[in-house]
Amino acid sequence: MKIQRCQIKNFRGLSDIDLVFENKTCLVAGPNAIGKSTVLEAIRLNRAVLLPRYPTEGQSVLHALGAVQNPNQIMLRGGYFDFSAIARDANTPLNINLDVILNDDELRKINASLDQLAYDHLRGSLGNQGQQDQLALTQYLSSPEGRARYKEGQREMQDYAGTLNTTDPLSLKMIIFPNGQARGDDAKAQLVAGFLERSLSPSEALFSIFTADRALPTGEAAIQLGAGDADNQIKSHIAEPNLKYQRLKHGIANATLLKQEVEKDFQIIFDEILPGKKLAGLSISPIGNFRVAIQEEGLARPFDIDSLSSGEKGLILTFLIIRRTIAKGGIVLIDEPELHLNPGVCRKLLNFLIDHCIKTNDVQAVICTHSAEILNTAYERSDCDIHHLKAHDNATPIFRGDFDEMFQALGRLGVSPAESFFYEGNVFVEGPVDEEILVEGFRSTLGDRIKVTSLGGRKAVEAEIRNLQASEKTRKLDKMHCFLFDQDRDTTALCSTPLVKVVQWDRYCLENYLLNLQILYDVFNGTPNVDLPDRGIFANKVKELAKRQIRPIVARQIYEPDRPRSPGLANEDLSDDYADMAEILAKKLTSLRSSVSKLDIDAWKVNFLKAVDNKHTEVDEQWDTGWAELCDGKKLLEVVCREYSVNRDRTEIKKDIVRRLRDQQTVEWQNVDKKLREAITR
Repeated sequence: MKIQRCQIKNFRGLSDIDLVFENKTCLVAGPNAIGKSTVLEAIRLNRAVLLPRYPTEGQSVLHALGAVQNPNQIMLRGGYFDFSAIARDANTPLNINLDVILNDDELRKINASLDQLAYDHLRGSLGNQGQQDQLALTQYLSSPEGRARYKEGQREMQDYAGTLNTTDPLSLKMIIFPNGQARGDDAKAQLVAGFLERSLSPSEALFSIFTADRALPTGEAAIQLGAGDADNQIKSHIAEPNLKYQRLKHGIANATLLKQEVEKDFQIIFDEILPGKKLAGLSISPIGNFRVAIQEEGLARPFDIDSLSSGEKGLILTFLIIRRTIAKGGIVLIDEPELHLNPGVCRKLLNFLIDHCIKTNDVQAVICTHSAEILNTAYERSDCDIHHLKAHDNATPIFRGDFDEMFQALGRLGVSPAESFFYEGNVFVEGPVDEEILVEGFRSTLGDRIKVTSLGGRKAVEAEIRNLQASEKTRKLDKMHCFLFDQDRDTTALCSTPLVKVVQWDRYCLENYLLNLQILYDVFNGTPNVDLPDRGIFANKVKELAKRQIRPIVARQIYEPDRPRSPGLANEDLSDDYADMAEILAKKLTSLRSSVSKLDIDAWKVNFLKAVDNKHTEVDEQWDTGWAELCDGKKLLEVVCREYSVNRDRTEIKKDIVRRLRDQQTVEWQNVDKKLREAITR
């Protein structure tokens, strides 16, 4: 059985989502708290309500979702159904629809079991589908009416089975109304799909969910085998998945008893994903505990499996359960498989699951992940679906060819495909210190869903901005990307578009917003071994150091417009013919000789000095009040630190300053905050 399509309407945080699964491995990615786990819970609820494996399974799942009472408790009262716990809109019905495809083995099983299906059909038509007693209808079948209805059910199920194939999906449509009434749309489809699940032994399942809230026990657990454990085995697949994580040793003991080559499974895990370990045997300790011994390279004695990390135990448990308890053609729902695993293991994890679980057992896996390593692996494979869950009503499939150009442009800017999925937008700044300043001082504004990334040279970045704006025109770009440039007396010619914004600071660079003299004094004064004058002398000194930057600025402004052009060989001068290049260079040299030969050096010096004096007076007046906006703030902070022998990491100083600006809500902080809010708002 495979899920071909999953439609979810008004379930928890999702209002209207439609997912189409083409491959056996299906990833759902998106920002935090967007509803990825809700997709798995929707499939789980549909399966428990429409295809219950035991009478109270649907009730158990609804209880786990906070909507109904515990089915194991006796509560003689009405009004216990809380529809608002599972619905986005408490006044609108909830719909979860699954289209599933059967395989050849399942079709053969159905056609070989028509009598049992007819019996189940009769039970369902009488309203006691959940009754597990095979003899429950004995009295009814003793009557002519009962036998007639049974024969009618045989004909109906035989006719229905004749319409089934491996291409047309079974439609499992579930609707729950605000008053608590739940129903499906196609009783025969539910009967057939439910029969395939219920016909399995307790140790097997077609559907199984691995939730993210894994609590693996340590220490000895009471191990039961056979009938005493069958109930927990069945419940652990869908209704009470937390039982899985209490059953690691149970599973190993069961697999060993059934001669399922559990040693081979351990060897696969240790060889390919957790190297340096091996299974050292199963035994009963002197005090009666069941031990699963692990031998690690470099250690003289083996240790019990309980001593592995929670991530390693979770990986072993997941692998063993899929390999040994999921029936061929089954469906596994895995939430955050990367939990407690380091990035190195995560890079191997998806390939490992596909090669040793999904392919070998013909299993379909629907996986929700926050792991960049897992998502990047999926993007590189052609046999993985990726759905980008962007909002409560928007899940976009990601096809590699369609989005290559956009991802390449973002990749050159330092953003991985994973970050493109997990964040609602990107803010690009010119340097790593800018990134640290913004994250430190403006996290409340940026939130957890805006990624701040530092960039390299502006010219290369401007080329990628154009590429992103081209992707926006073709609707491949759906998230905000904002580029925050320093002003640094170099105004960009790029214009903003709705999703690719180009913003320049109102001051020379981001550090200029840190030049609050009161806070600067407090930060330096709190640094060990720094001796500062009083605040007035300090303020005058900082201003004086800032105005020392005026002379090189004025000199460039006067000299640059009329200076002789360089005769250097530029990239645009290169060609396939040396003669052409010689001609270009000769013209440059001739032009340079002509301009220099006419130059009266003494007169030029007089004119230059007069011009720079006049310009200096003009600029000095501007800087007298505007030095904090106009100077190079990066250089000024460094010069001030050297002036007062501040022996402290410069980045930490800047982070300290921005924290104080934030705490005091200064004008400088408010200006940056306003700029950021304008930048990240669509």
